[in-house]
Parts: sequence; structure tokens; C-alpha cells
Amino acid sequence: METSFNKGWCWFLFTNIYSIIEKIIRPFTPNHFHIMKNRYFLLLIFAVALITQACSSDSGTIVAGQVIEAGTGNAVDGAIVEITEPVDLQESTTTDSTGNFSFSVNVDETATVTLEVSKQNFETATRNFKLSSGNDVDDLVIELTSSTAGDGGDDSDDTIGGDSGPPAALELTSISSSNIAVKGTGGDVSAKFTFSVTDSAGRPVDQGYNIDFSIITGPGGGEYVQPATATTSSQGTVSSVINAGTQSGVIKLQASAGSNIASTPVLVAVGNGFPQGDNFRIAPTNINFEAWGLLASSQNSVKSNYVAVSLGDNRNNPVLPGTAVDFTTTAGNITASAVTDEKGVAIAELIPDGSRPGAASSPIPVHPRGIGWATVTARTVAENDNYVTVETDVLFTSSSNISINLYDPGTTTPATISIPSNGSQSFDLVIEDVNGYPIPAGSEMEVTSSTGTSNTFGTLTQGDHTSAGQGTTRFSFSVTDSDDQNPTEQNASIDVTITFPSENTATRGFQ
Repeated sequence: METSFNKGWCWFLFTNIYSIIEKIIRPFTPNHFHIMKNRYFLLLIFAVALITQACSSDSGTIVAGQVIEAGTGNAVDGAIVEITEPVDLQESTTTDSTGNFSFSVNVDETATVTLEVSKQNFETATRNFKLSSGNDVDDLVIELTSSTAGDGGDDSDDTIGGDSGPPAALELTSISSSNIAVKGTGGDVSAKFTFSVTDSAGRPVDQGYNIDFSIITGPGGGEYVQPATATTSSQGTVSSVINAGTQSGVIKLQASAGSNIASTPVLVAVGNGFPQGDNFRIAPTNINFEAWGLLASSQNSVKSNYVAVSLGDNRNNPVLPGTAVDFTTTAGNITASAVTDEKGVAIAELIPDGSRPGAASSPIPVHPRGIGWATVTARTVAENDNYVTVETDVLFTSSSNISINLYDPGTTTPATISIPSNGSQSFDLVIEDVNGYPIPAGSEMEVTSSTGTSNTFGTLTQGDHTSAGQGTTRFSFSVTDSDDQNPTEQNASIDVTITFPSENTATRGFQ
């Protein structure tokens, strides 16, 4: 710690130095007095310069006060007094026999300081206040409460009486919400908070003290406190309201009484900003779904498809729950609008309505991706009332008039079933919807072969495919002679059964 002159001693020496030196040389004889006086005049100039330099040097900002025992007011000797926050201002000292302490701190800019006072058999006390260069804080009075003292069986009220003193501590007692929404998004954009204000004895202060509220840091979207200054009530409380701006983030709020008393910072989250185009996404449950020429109703098992959208703000946080999204489609019927949940997701139902998009008899034009395709569009309002949109394509496929064919492997030559004794024969099974697409996602395909044989196809569930090819419309399998009792060729039969999501079925047999 840097050693410095006490400012009071500097002033005393500076104002009394001449009289001190004169008293030193006064006992000399008159003749010698004038000689000594001339010499000591030079000494006076030197002493004044020395004191001036010492007192004007950068000796830091003084933090001083007294530590007393709560309830009795007795001085607490040997208490440890230390600045714990900020880290770069950490200093410590101990109280003297009168409970007084003092040390110097080099502070470049205004900072909120946490002072901690501790001693064995006492509860640790903390005090928050603001400290700035050149502005000493030398009037601190800090009370320590004994951790061992009992009340001796006295059940009387231990409340300290008398008139309350000025504010010494500020504590947050309530806040309506620690999470508020960005301004203009439709959510709660403000939160009311209340602080209790007490004096050095822990008593609520009287009515009429001004408490200031400030935003230490924030997202920079125009957030503010209203009112910025409020007056304590007769109960020693004071309230104000924090209001969000147009940006999401975290607000650090603080209450203060003058330049020396400050509260612990309060954090308020501002979330759920406006939807951003880059964070607006869409996806159907299935791209390929059973809908071509089908009409869903309560009288059948035709199933709807579902389209989900995800909305995030500029920080990739979910938008405010209840954000509205509207939907349109070029085929089928779709829910007109939906609202987001707490995850920022909204879901619309796409209902088969008998459409055959792109068919010659359909008023729906052919989609750029071909017959059967349709586009679903979702739209919502972003910042400044601008719309943002996303699109996805879906494929209407059929469960009627599908084609089921059995070919020799790798060809389009119809297969002839002739399984060698104790041997096997390979096949390609090609299944397509009416427009040559893979059958609807979720359809189950089953191949059975006649008694005395086994096959490698079994049962297969169709994936969400949109292009014809191996594994989507063309499936390879083999049938094996498993009858050891019959050494001749097997004139086996193969049956194919397809069950669609609507529970419609299609079958074909081969011999």
C-alpha cells in the first residue's frame, strides 16, 4: 500500500510552519536573532516546498471509517477491513483501539466497491459504495453483530430505537419478473422492482430520501428505468420500473444513495426478440405423403401431414411464445395460422383435399419439380413490420393405381419363377405410385412365397423418399428352396402386399 501524508496534518503543517520555525529561533539574542532569522527564512521556504510536494502528490483516494458493535455502539478493535471487489482495488487493514480504520486506494475511474469487515465471534458485514478518484469516503460506520451473544432469556424486543439515520444499505426485496420481452414483440416489456433502504443500524430510513437507479450495462436497445430517481416511503422502501428496448440481452441494474452507497447489481434478462429471417425454418413431417386424389374426413382413415416452423431472434433464442405465423399452400388445405410455443415452434396441419396437383384435369398448374408437387409457405412479421417467409415442397403420392412388377435382376424383363432344387432365384421388385414416384412414406411392403420356400424380403417400411431408384422403388431379394423332401424344381408363387398409412391396401401375386 502506498504511504502518504494525512490530509489534515498536511494542512496543519502548511498553515503553522512559520510560527513553528519562529518559535525555534526566538530564544536567540536580538543580534543573533536577525542573523538566524535570515537563515531560517531559507529553511522556511525549503520546508514549505517539501510539505507542498508531499501533500500534493498522488496519494490515492482515502477510505476510512469506524467499526462498532451492533446494539452497544462500542468500538471493535482488531477487525479486518478489506476491499474484495473489484479485484484490482483490493486493499486491507485492521481497526485500531477506537475501531477506526483508514487506507488509500488508487482508483482511476468510478467503481462500485465491496468492503468486507470481519472478526472472530462476529458476523461478517459487507458494504457496497461508489469510489472515484479524488473523492474520499471517510465517514463509513459499519456495525458488526456478535455471533456468540445471547439474550439471557430476555424475550423483550431487541429492535434498536430512536430516529433512523441516513441510507447506509440498499437491498432488493422484490421484482415482478427477472425476464422481460423485447419492446414491440407483444410480451411483458417491463418489470417493477422494490428496494428496502436501511440506516447503519439496520432500521428502515424515514420518508423522503432520494434513491437513484442506473443501468450499468445493457444490450443497447434503448432500455431505461422510469423513474430514474424515486423517494423512499414511510416504510423505507422505494420502487421503480425497468423497461426493455429493442435488443435482447442482459440488463445490469443498480440502486444508489449519493456517491457512496450502492446496491448489489440486479440482473434482468431481455429475451424473445423479433423473428429473424436467417433463423426462420420450415419442415414437413413427411415430404412424401399419401394425398394424391384423397380427401381426408372423419369417415375414413386418410391422414394429414404436418408442417412445423421454428422461429429464432437475432441471438438464436426462441421468439416470444404466442408469435403468430400464417400458412398457405398450392395444394391441399392447411391451417391458416398457428402460434409459437416456448421453444419457438409453430405447427400447421396440411389436409388432403382430393387435389391432384399438376394433373391434366387439375386447375393446379404443374410445379417446377413436376407433377404431384406442391409448395407450403409460412410467413410472420419481423422487426419494423417487415414480413419474413419460408417455403417447403411436399409430394402428393397415391395409394391407388400403383404399379407392382417383378423383374429379373437389373432389367425390366418380367421374371419367370423357377427355383432350382435346393437352390435360389433372385428378383427385383419394382413398386411405384401412379406418377412413378416411391409410394408414401410409412407404407409397409410384405413379400411372401409359397410353401417350401423362403425369401429375403420379408417386411419393409417405406422411408420418406421422392426419387425413383434402388431402395426407393426397386428392391432386390431372393427366394430359396427350403423343402429338402422334394428334389425337383419349385414352381413357387410370390405374393406382394402393401398397406398404406390410410390402411388402404394393394396386392399382387406372381407365379
